[in-house]
Amino acid sequence: MADRARRPRGRHDHWPELIDRFIEQAGRPCFAEISHETAAILAARGYRVARIGFDTALDLDWYDFSGPKKEKARYAAHWLRRNGYSIVEEHELPGAADLPGAADAVAALSAQWRCSRIVHRREMAFMNRPFPATPDPLMRRFVLLSPEGAPVSLLYFDPVFSGGKVIGYVAVFKRRLPGVTPHAEIGITKHAVEIFKREGRKVVLLSLAPFADPRPSGFPESAAFRWAMGQLYRSAAVNRRVFNVQGHAEQRRRLYGRTIPRYFAWGCGSPFLHLVSLLRLCKAI
Repeated sequence: MADRARRPRGRHDHWPELIDRFIEQAGRPCFAEISHETAAILAARGYRVARIGFDTALDLDWYDFSGPKKEKARYAAHWLRRNGYSIVEEHELPGAADLPGAADAVAALSAQWRCSRIVHRREMAFMNRPFPATPDPLMRRFVLLSPEGAPVSLLYFDPVFSGGKVIGYVAVFKRRLPGVTPHAEIGITKHAVEIFKREGRKVVLLSLAPFADPRPSGFPESAAFRWAMGQLYRSAAVNRRVFNVQGHAEQRRRLYGRTIPRYFAWGCGSPFLHLVSLLRLCKAI
């Protein structure tokens, strides 16, 4: 089970009952990318809990891009403008009125991006849903256009709900053509965050940085498992041949938001076998 903030969920006081029912029906399942609150409920039911990484929240009531720490974000946005790039939202994309044309351009961009990845024969799954070439109703999609007007990078956001209302967004998909400036992602992020802030949204989540926070969880856990996750994060082979977890974490840190620990919980058996099963389910290996 993956505990994703973007999905509407029941009231907090109903969580223990819902979790108990899920455990009863699923037969002692593992839980991945869960919040501290969910981890505490599971620990009280005999689960062991380890940190599996962190998410980053930009709290829009106070967050902005001023100050020396965020100079790189300001520079990226300035560089894109100075060099003739533009950022548009999905409905502003040339050809958006003719949706098949816009969808084909986005699908082609995604396909070229995948060919440049370390693992390019399969798309990540389970904690990521399938990449949508056409927009879902509540998604927000931002596209970077080259000086010639062609889509060269994109960033998609899913809604975050509270009390039945959309209070913010979580970054879920990013794509960039090979050779396109590395300023693309942070420039699009800055553009989108400033729009969400003007709309009165409360938060933007940047999504999980896996293995990047191997500190003790504060719950019953496995020291060997915690050590192994730290080794995975530091491994040159993992970063070079499987997934660049260090670069992924650094992209989140450079925006200086609020760090939110995420957890992995298992009820019985070896946590290593459960983690391998999770990675296979996610198609990471």
